Amino acid sequence: RRAFAAGLEWSAHSTQYAIPEHVGQAILQGVSDARSFVCNVSRSVIGDCLERYGGGADVYALNITADADTLRQRLASRGRESAAEVSKRVARAKEREPKGDHVIHIRNEATPEEGVDMLVAALTGELRYSLWLVPSAGSETAAAAGRLIGELAQHHDVAPFRPHITLGKTFTGDQAEALARAKQVAATIEKLYINFSGVGHEDHK
Repeated sequence: RRAFAAGLEWSAHSTQYAIPEHVGQAILQGVSDARSFVCNVSRSVIGDCLERYGGGADVYALNITADADTLRQRLASRGRESAAEVSKRVARAKEREPKGDHVIHIRNEATPEEGVDMLVAALTGELRYSLWLVPSAGSETAAAAGRLIGELAQHHDVAPFRPHITLGKTFTGDQAEALARAKQVAATIEKLYINFSGVGHEDHK
């Protein structure tokens, strides 16, 4: 612990973790040489990473996650915890997920191969982005549309998605470019109010 005191350190599940100071110094030197680094850290020290390395480099937190239902199913299939414990664990994890412009979320809900592809794309600045207009969280519209999407997804055996309206074409780039585009679009859209008389669907063949 004394050897790592000057570096990043954290604890989890009664285990101590750290990035030694000499590794941190190598990262700082590499950043000045325009090199990229990947560190596996706890979300509890993301703020420390931004403070320590963000002065001369773009620092992003890569959050690999899935929707709450998918996480509950995966944890339940392991058979290590009760349904109540699983639900509590998922709720706690979702509440503690990192947020902010520096966070890149990878929704690992498809095949392992697709998950790896998304991870590599995020690390190389070639991730696909879409800009969405979504209903306010907790609104009746969001809840009703979400339930319908969930029912249809289960019926057709596909992954559910958040209710949204897609703004423009999907594009490939890095987080900085995605944020710049989002801000540009947001600046051109006036406040929009939409009143729905109902939520429904049609089958198209």
